[in-house]
Amino acid sequence: MKLNINRLAFIILFLTNNILFAQDQNEWNWGSYGDSTFIPITAWLQNVNDIDIYKAAGFNTYTGFWGGITEGQIAALQAKQMHYIVGWNKTGVEDQPDLVARNHIDDPLFIAWGHRDEPDNAQPDGAGGYGPCMDPQVIKDLYNEIKAFDTTGRSVILNCGAGVARTDAYIRGECAGNIDSYIEYYKGADIASFDIYPVSSPPSPITTNNDLWYVAQGVKNMKTWTNGEKPLWFCLECTDIKGEGKPTPEQIRIEAWMGIIGGGTALQWFPFTVYPNVHNGRALIEDPMMLAAVTSVNREVRDFAPIINSRTVDYAVSRKLDFGWNIPIDYTSKIFDDTLYIFASGMRAYGSNGATFTINASMDIASEVIVIGEERKIPLTGNSFHDDFDGNEIHLYKIGGVSEDMLITGIGVKPLHLDEAFELEQNFPNPFHNETVIGFRLGESTDIELIVYNLMGQKVATLVDEVKMAGNHTVKFDASGLASGVYMYHLVAGDFVLTRKMTSY
Repeated sequence: MKLNINRLAFIILFLTNNILFAQDQNEWNWGSYGDSTFIPITAWLQNVNDIDIYKAAGFNTYTGFWGGITEGQIAALQAKQMHYIVGWNKTGVEDQPDLVARNHIDDPLFIAWGHRDEPDNAQPDGAGGYGPCMDPQVIKDLYNEIKAFDTTGRSVILNCGAGVARTDAYIRGECAGNIDSYIEYYKGADIASFDIYPVSSPPSPITTNNDLWYVAQGVKNMKTWTNGEKPLWFCLECTDIKGEGKPTPEQIRIEAWMGIIGGGTALQWFPFTVYPNVHNGRALIEDPMMLAAVTSVNREVRDFAPIINSRTVDYAVSRKLDFGWNIPIDYTSKIFDDTLYIFASGMRAYGSNGATFTINASMDIASEVIVIGEERKIPLTGNSFHDDFDGNEIHLYKIGGVSEDMLITGIGVKPLHLDEAFELEQNFPNPFHNETVIGFRLGESTDIELIVYNLMGQKVATLVDEVKMAGNHTVKFDASGLASGVYMYHLVAGDFVLTRKMTSY
């Protein structure tokens, strides 16, 4: 195949600089090659007339064009050097190819093809109702069709819905709880993506509003389902999408960093409202306070881009929680220019916890911990330091004088954060009468038991006794006929035994 100038320039630049771009050892297939300062920051379905506003707010990519992209839109994007992602089929006109986009496959600003959006949700049946989710084979066949046509190496991105984070989400219909389909869906993509909006569009009646940690959980699930072999993108809320609430500026920053800490490498903002009968595509632009907040998040993430795009060093840091897994703290560690960065987040809004972070180094590090953006420092004692997390607090740490050759390998990697990867949720509703739902999360596939006991230690019911895959699960407990009182339910998963109380009336 004949290489065009842009592809040749990339190859030369990549070999010269040996820059690792995107998540861990994954490379971009198209776009800003060799530029470690580039992180995709996208706006969904926006008007090209607003490019200047979005550029000023730190956006660098437009995603999706309703009814298909036009030559005029491409010209406007090129004039402003705005990257773009186009659906293989016209958005809003399914099964009709975007012929304009197919005439621009040599444009380096054209960084990816979009796929069928949210195939994991219940699909319209054509008669006003909904059927099952889409057959994964449809996605894989479409992916092969795209790659056969576009041989430039351009990426294909597949965006799934809220079920990625909460596999039992009601919008999945009869597919709720099915995890196997996600493994197959993402085989039909180069970039795995998903959306969940915990504040403005909670994914199920079981989910509590403001459970921001679902953003991170979705990214982690995608990483598990793709074996850590694909770049992971995630969507962010910034408007009152469905009239159910709007996130605060603090919450959107938390969601962004939670996704990055989980392994995400791109921000995809959903900047409009979808009220019944009222669609406002300029909802973000018309909200000065939120636009300023999004601009601030974009700027902060862009400033950290070289660090975020660098390889994650799983064994660099160990962490011990003050109060165990019940109020988890997630983190990731990077080394860039002989500096260790630890990005950490409290993962529950309802409580506080503390953590001791230890650098797994073969020598004492004579340095201090700078907490970026907070105007404070923490002493490093015996290569360890402690910090507190109030609710969903984000802390970004910087420790100079640390290189990879100083680290002790063989400590064991921590991608699952095992003290947090297995979680047993409070049943809902609680107290309950006749029936309740118990949710739990597994960090890896394992043989589990979920058993209910009374306060005398007598077994009341065995709800699960089988191998379950990694991810989120829910089980209904039929408690009809159960005497009123307090009961204990235990999740046994390998070496983990997690217990909670519930009350029947």
